[in-house]
Amino acid sequence: MKYSLIIFLIFYVYIINGQSQGPNFGSVTSNTVITGSSSATTNRTNVFVSDNLYASNTINLGSTGNFSDYLVVTGFGFSIPTNATITGFEVNIERSDINGKCKDNILSLIKGGALIGTNKALNPAWPTTDDVQLYGSSADLWGAAWTPADVNSSAFGLAFSWNRTGGGSGSAFAQIDLITIKVYYTQPLPVELIAFNTECLNGNVIIRWSTATQNNNDYFTLEKSSNGIDFRVFDSIDGDGNSLIQNNYSLKDDEPFEQLTYYRLKQTDFSRNYTYSQVIALECSLANFDVTIHPNPFNSQTVISFDKEQINTSIKITNSFGQEIKSIFIANSKQIAIEKGNMAPGIYFVQIFNKSQNIINKKVVIQ
Repeated sequence: MKYSLIIFLIFYVYIINGQSQGPNFGSVTSNTVITGSSSATTNRTNVFVSDNLYASNTINLGSTGNFSDYLVVTGFGFSIPTNATITGFEVNIERSDINGKCKDNILSLIKGGALIGTNKALNPAWPTTDDVQLYGSSADLWGAAWTPADVNSSAFGLAFSWNRTGGGSGSAFAQIDLITIKVYYTQPLPVELIAFNTECLNGNVIIRWSTATQNNNDYFTLEKSSNGIDFRVFDSIDGDGNSLIQNNYSLKDDEPFEQLTYYRLKQTDFSRNYTYSQVIALECSLANFDVTIHPNPFNSQTVISFDKEQINTSIKITNSFGQEIKSIFIANSKQIAIEKGNMAPGIYFVQIFNKSQNIINKKVVIQ
């Protein structure tokens, strides 16, 4: 007797893997003069590490509107893969002013040695004690187009200037402790995965998957979890490198968890880039009853029949995204009709739980 839960996955052309590098700190810093500025920047290398030693302005900014030169930081040491697409930047600046008189003037990224894109300066005055301010996001390109070469360049970095906010007495004297940049990107990984499914057979789980094409694919790793969050590796298998034909793979898990076992597939290419499949789950207990569903596929109605009378049995129907569509309770019966109702044509999954918490998984198709 065997039971299966199958989820079909189609990823057209490539699986896209969202990745990031950083936060990185710079290694080169300089002062760039801004026309009309009131002060140069000093102790600039203090922004390489958070240690309560600060970069600042050489002269106090004593009047409203006074602003500093650019504190320029480059040499962030990124190594973004050449086939990646840059999606966003996060900049973190740890800064303060004991008088609460500093605020941002200009914050821009540097590309090819020149300021580019959007000024990300924020208006509020800096706090009087060290605090980290985040600029940008994983989906924020700061108003410019970027290639991996732009970001990997030793000339990539940022320029930061600050000014004195108006009102009251006291000078603005910046304390900048650390500046970091984090880069987000996506990278196509060369596998077209067309199916990934699990099957319960005599208490063991058979995991199968198929690829339509492969390009520089090194190996697959199968991982499992008892809670769908904490995964561990339990087996691996070589990929087929480069292939334009369908390739089929299978591995057996002879020690599934007592309740649900969650599985995911990790693919790694020769450059050690990797991505994960969707997670699928299966309970592989030896059920004490058998079930048939007929007709299957069906148009308007199908009937679930049991070889034994079912008492206090629950039936749950989900779609291919795992969303529950119907829930049915059997008090005492050997069969029950399932109406199509408003369910759209497609693939659905039927989970049947009896009073002993045995479970059967079946696939049904609505035409």
